[in-house]
Amino acid sequence: MQPQSGSRLSAHVPDEARLADLVQSIRAGVTNAHADLRRIFEPGTRFLMRRRLGLGNVDSLVAPVLDAVCRKICEDISIDGKSLPGLVRRTIAQFVPPAAANIPKNAAESPAISIAAEILQSLSPVERDALRRCYVLNESPESILSSLKLTPDQFRAVRIRARTEFSMKTHETNVA
Repeated sequence: MQPQSGSRLSAHVPDEARLADLVQSIRAGVTNAHADLRRIFEPGTRFLMRRRLGLGNVDSLVAPVLDAVCRKICEDISIDGKSLPGLVRRTIAQFVPPAAANIPKNAAESPAISIAAEILQSLSPVERDALRRCYVLNESPESILSSLKLTPDQFRAVRIRARTEFSMKTHETNVA
């Protein structure tokens, strides 16, 4: 597997065959398989969680995310080496919002979290629900589109607008 440019999570990830072996080892209960998963994915997980939460210290949150990844590997036989990096990213996305509720009050007032809350409040309830279901609950776009009666273009526009506003506001905050 070639590292994706700009993605810290995949910068040091072994090739697909080694990840497939790791997935099989985790399912088989091999003693050091969980430690291997942590060694490979902990730096990228820490980076993405810091980026999403806007916090410096996310160490206490990284282990539960990677534990959840191991549980999902054992529960879902369709997970293979190719899908493992995506599984880690999705687990981070699902884990971050509940974890953010447990962050001490002064940390929750970080600029990134305030900006995200502000952007979400500026959206319609349908748009908020679409983003929550996509990024927090990791639902498929098809189910979101059908249940919220959105077209693919409308859904794409909501996602792009929210990302763009977040990027612009975080850039303004960092520049100021």
